[in-house]
Amino acid sequence: MGDSLSISTPTLSSNKRGSAQAPQEIWELVIEHLADDKKALNACSKVCRRFLARSQALLFAYWDPRDELEERTILNIKRLEDIVLASQHIATHIRKFWVFLGPPDDSGAATRYPDGAMGLIARLLAKLPNIHVMHLLPLSLGAVVDWKEDGAVSPSLKAALLATFQHTVIFERVTLKSLRNFDLAFLSAASRIRRLDMQSVPMSQEPLTFLDQSPSFDLNPRRKCVVESMMYYFVTGRCPERFVTYCLDHPDSTLELGQLRSLSLRDPTDSTGANPISRLLQCCASTLVDLTLAYNSRIGEYFLNLRLDSRIYA
Repeated sequence: MGDSLSISTPTLSSNKRGSAQAPQEIWELVIEHLADDKKALNACSKVCRRFLARSQALLFAYWDPRDELEERTILNIKRLEDIVLASQHIATHIRKFWVFLGPPDDSGAATRYPDGAMGLIARLLAKLPNIHVMHLLPLSLGAVVDWKEDGAVSPSLKAALLATFQHTVIFERVTLKSLRNFDLAFLSAASRIRRLDMQSVPMSQEPLTFLDQSPSFDLNPRRKCVVESMMYYFVTGRCPERFVTYCLDHPDSTLELGQLRSLSLRDPTDSTGANPISRLLQCCASTLVDLTLAYNSRIGEYFLNLRLDSRIYA
């Protein structure tokens, strides 16, 4: 596979630092298919410096910085700004952005932007030169936002959005959900946008969906196992027993027992110098992607605390 991700981690047998390679494409698919899991993305953002610029940019293309605690919302936005300032390379990779609009005192909003957050977002937009897809959504599900109302869309944010529309060489698409009463400045800026979509964004792609999870949520332990184990692998470079067991007994898995036995899972490399866990993930990639498509992980707390059993499969 092309690009790869290098992670340093303490080994089980000593205090030395080991390393592991993970398929970059799989990591990016994980981010993309967990895009509606706010806690997972917030957790990923805390360790994103471990990943390549392309993966970091993809993470923040889907990331909704709002948190139930207003202090964390501010910190989340500042974290993204710090990363962008530290690496212009990452800033140029960020192509997509979500902006939530609405009055800060909206009682119907599940979470809100605290005072000062909109100004930070406006400042951040000016540092992202290659955005060409933007979704403008209301803070509250089912709400309608009035563009001309300063309480719903602050003047600084309006100016930042319009500047973004006008300064990007090719602005592919802007999605407007429940936004109305545009002024001449907006219409003038929008004339540069290749596609102005007035329809709703598909629910499966909205960061807000984590707030509206059904009680019939699929908590299949095998699905939970495979997603958690993937995240554990990316952070530690180890392969938990539950992950290997899942790959062996899942009916859609292409991994055969003989293939697994040929891998030395206790060692960072096999006799050929290739990383065995990376090869294992490649064998199961299609199954993993299918599962993440159907499964909203709820692994944020796990990912932060790394509580997954770290036993190595023998």
